[in-house]
Amino acid sequence: MYPSAMKGEEKQAEKMLRLSLSFSPREPVTPPIPYWLYKLHGLNINYNCEICGNFNYRGPKAFQRHFAEWRHAHGMRCLGIPNTAHFANVTQIEDAVSLWAKLKTQKASERWQPDTEEYGDFSGNVINKKTYEDLKRQGLL
Repeated sequence: MYPSAMKGEEKQAEKMLRLSLSFSPREPVTPPIPYWLYKLHGLNINYNCEICGNFNYRGPKAFQRHFAEWRHAHGMRCLGIPNTAHFANVTQIEDAVSLWAKLKTQKASERWQPDTEEYGDFSGNVINKKTYEDLKRQGLL
């Protein structure tokens, strides 16, 4: 490897070695963690959530935890969408709205509809309400 490239990598590694896990100014400053531990926990990966107002989460653990936190729940409530398990790992507003529309149509088709009421005759045949009333009117049942 070229010496100039090594110097750049060393500077980046030095910078990463001084990483601290405290994100809030109110929390006490924690001692820096080793770079290998930083990478092991995936803290070098940033996840963006559009529903939370383009908030960035560092690492997969914090990202998964944020779906149950107030910021994500408030964003979903502002969109008029319930914060249920169906919306886990959905971070884009457009995706959440389209999934909610799909779930609403699916729930509407699953609801009980009075015109699809089923009846059974003495032979055990299952027929719909209209056919049952027609057969009963004709005296066949």
